[in-house]
Amino acid sequence: MSRVIDESTPFDDKYRLDLCIKTGRFSCIYRCTNKYKPDKFVVKIIDYSKLSFDDNLCVGTALKDECQCYERVVHKHIAQIYESYVLSNRIVCLVYEL
Repeated sequence: MSRVIDESTPFDDKYRLDLCIKTGRFSCIYRCTNKYKPDKFVVKIIDYSKLSFDDNLCVGTALKDECQCYERVVHKHIAQIYESYVLSNRIVCLVYEL
């Protein structure tokens, strides 16, 4: 089961970024390693600061809501999200199973 984690649990405290797999306009995908276990994951780091938002929209809440939507998607052909981190009002890290 995945969980949404906020700024109180920094991503960098738990994971080490390894190889950059792919970069895009709004995100980068990396292989990453759990620092406390030998587990390997893939993390998608999304920078929402490059998108324009309506001033009335609470971006932090919208990002947490989006993470929760990703977590509900369960299908044998879709990688399952393990954890998600909202690092700021504009940065989200989605940790997927490898």
